[in-house]
Amino acid sequence: LLARSYAVIFLVLYYFLLIRPHAFSVLKQVAAVLSAVIFTVTYIGIEEIARALADGRMLNGARIPEFVFVLIAFLAFVAIILASRKGPGDARTGV
Repeated sequence: LLARSYAVIFLVLYYFLLIRPHAFSVLKQVAAVLSAVIFTVTYIGIEEIARALADGRMLNGARIPEFVFVLIAFLAFVAIILASRKGPGDARTGV
């Protein structure tokens, strides 16, 4: 139970620091908290899969170095940044 307490701390801080101070409707507050819960559950699930792969508990005992997961996460981060940047002639800005 204490191993995942950081998720509860994150959700509580997320609500009190980033959602509650704004004048959002109750529906928007619930949606924001649920999106954070979905993100947290997904993160923990991926973390468990990575740990199992690194320990050799998946893929017929083959161990995958932790560096591979760090590299994949970094490349995904770069891909997200590149995909979200605005190019010339963006229709939203009219430039």
